[in-house]
Amino acid sequence: MQAARQNGWKECLKAPNVLNCIGTLSVDMRSPQPILELTAPSDGIAIYDEEVRDALLVLYVQMTLDTSAWDLIKDNRMRDGSVIMTAAAAYGRAGLVPKRGYCTNLYGDYTYDPSQNIEETVEEEISSQADFCNSMISALRQLGYDNDECEKVLPKMLEDMHGYGTQDSVDNCKNFVKDMKKAMAEIEKRGHKISADRWVLQETQVNPYKRPMTSQVGGVVKTLEASEGRFYSNTIEHRMGALLGDVTWESMFIAPPKVLVPGQEVVIQGAGTAKGAPWGGIGRPGGGITIQYRGEGMVSDKSAYFKFDEKNPEVRFNVSFVVSNKPNLNGKYQIKASGSRCGPCDVRWIYEMDELEMPDLELVSEEDLDMEELSTHFEKPKEKAVDTKKSSGIISRVKGFVGNIFSRIRSAISSMI
Repeated sequence: MQAARQNGWKECLKAPNVLNCIGTLSVDMRSPQPILELTAPSDGIAIYDEEVRDALLVLYVQMTLDTSAWDLIKDNRMRDGSVIMTAAAAYGRAGLVPKRGYCTNLYGDYTYDPSQNIEETVEEEISSQADFCNSMISALRQLGYDNDECEKVLPKMLEDMHGYGTQDSVDNCKNFVKDMKKAMAEIEKRGHKISADRWVLQETQVNPYKRPMTSQVGGVVKTLEASEGRFYSNTIEHRMGALLGDVTWESMFIAPPKVLVPGQEVVIQGAGTAKGAPWGGIGRPGGGITIQYRGEGMVSDKSAYFKFDEKNPEVRFNVSFVVSNKPNLNGKYQIKASGSRCGPCDVRWIYEMDELEMPDLELVSEEDLDMEELSTHFEKPKEKAVDTKKSSGIISRVKGFVGNIFSRIRSAISSMI
């Protein structure tokens, strides 16, 4: 890092974490130029794409409150997310209250993106983003000036914008105020963890209880096999030295995706075969697979069963379910596949909610903030001290609302770090 400070941003290319180095250098210099230099095409080729550049700029603005960098963010969704986050950060760190009309800094004009999994139309998304911004700004002003902005100012503001006011926006404003007053966690000074609203595979367990793969009861010998994508069962029966039965069933299946998004439909496909003859006490050959998926307060089973059929020796199946946003009681999400009459045939996929740990950048101190620039968008209430221990509540609330934006940031950064 010291070399980069002395010799320029290209020294960051030698750093273990290039993006962290570039971000830190930009904050140190209070200039987005290192970010722009890193992500600019060289000889027609860009090492990092526009999404990475926008993600770093969002972080840079949050750390420095350099609002002039908003216009460098090309993706309008991310830019508007940065505008909203900046209002929260400015209040929490410097006691600055956004001026009325602050939300006119939102660009809107979003491009339809099916990966966002948003049920709203683009127009509805832009409108709800603006309503959210105005609710939050009114809440900050109510806290900063200890007035009744949510009830007395916000409805008129929304009526001027849309021709009508919405009670939902007023309620959101009141909830912001309530959350702020209750929040006691301190604003983190190095990095932030933000839920990316997706489950990521952390562990795959096969036969977690170590049940035996072979067993013998009298003249019946059972041999079992289990792996992440295959269950196998063979049962042989002898009586008085004579073979009375030899039946087998096998199931091959495709493991669920490594990343699950709440609301996503997951289809587990497979095929099963069974062969042999129903001699002795073994019974007709056949097997089955059960897919169990569970979240907090919810356990669901879906099964597929196949049996011996000379005309149809292979049975194909699929089991589908919709991913929940609720974890197990231990905070994880589990999918389980199990085979019928096969104890070791037990595979469990354990997922955890993904979190992005932002690059480890230092916040600019309040003394180093450009108050003249910030005065364009903010004002400071006289004789009103802001409790920054309580102010982080708004940060968490805003992060939750713009989680889709930070999911994009997570995807962009984590693929490069």
